[in-house]
Amino acid sequence: MNTKEIREIKEKLAVLNVTALTGVVHEPDVLYLRFEDYGLYIYCYFRFSNGNELILAQKDMYRPSLALLAQKDFDWDDFDSSIAGDNRMDEVIQEQFSSLDGFTVKKIKIKKTGDLMITFTNRYQLDLRIDLTEPVTCWRFFERDSDVDLLTVNGNGLEE
Repeated sequence: MNTKEIREIKEKLAVLNVTALTGVVHEPDVLYLRFEDYGLYIYCYFRFSNGNELILAQKDMYRPSLALLAQKDFDWDDFDSSIAGDNRMDEVIQEQFSSLDGFTVKKIKIKKTGDLMITFTNRYQLDLRIDLTEPVTCWRFFERDSDVDLLTVNGNGLEE
């Protein structure tokens, strides 16, 4: 990414400073974060952490929930990660993000590669990693009411 693109991303994401996270939603193959007036769709690798503890990662959407794994008759061949509630991501979202108290954006950092880091006031941190080298959407930031993209970042940089 060039300096102009990094500057544009920083300027557009600045509206999230001191904005509350209002929802964490798992949709097929994507994590959707809702903020007061904005949304963030994440298609690339991501992870939520709190201090040294990993809370949620992108591959959790393809793993069975702990409840499913605990069933004596669980069969990997029958596991379908697209069934709501059956995957680890849905389970973690319910456990960790049902109450969003303290999930107010404290700091936003963008790296030259387009990787994004959002730190919240409760010490949780979201890291997005660009994981492609081609023009495929990695994450997009938009106004919720209009669904107008403010930013779309792909493996080659910022989409026009």
